[in-house]
Amino acid sequence: MRLEQTIAESAAELQQATERHLKLLDAAVSQDKGDITLEVCVNVLCPCRRLLHATLLETVQVLDETRRTFKSRQLAELRYKLMRVLAEQA
Repeated sequence: MRLEQTIAESAAELQQATERHLKLLDAAVSQDKGDITLEVCVNVLCPCRRLLHATLLETVQVLDETRRTFKSRQLAELRYKLMRVLAEQA
């Protein structure tokens, strides 16, 4: 990737992040917080997103390891639901 292209993409990402931040600030100071719709973070490298993914993955692993000890249909359903969410986000 050329340097100019990398800089242009980085600038576009910064602009998008700034726009999301402005919406968040508007929501924080708005009298009617229902007027503003916040977008989901689309930055794949977002530290919060990576932490959430790692935590969900660890939760699924613990549920899988303990499924024989705690034979619970609710825990199994929760594990499957978490696995689907992780698969969709990958």
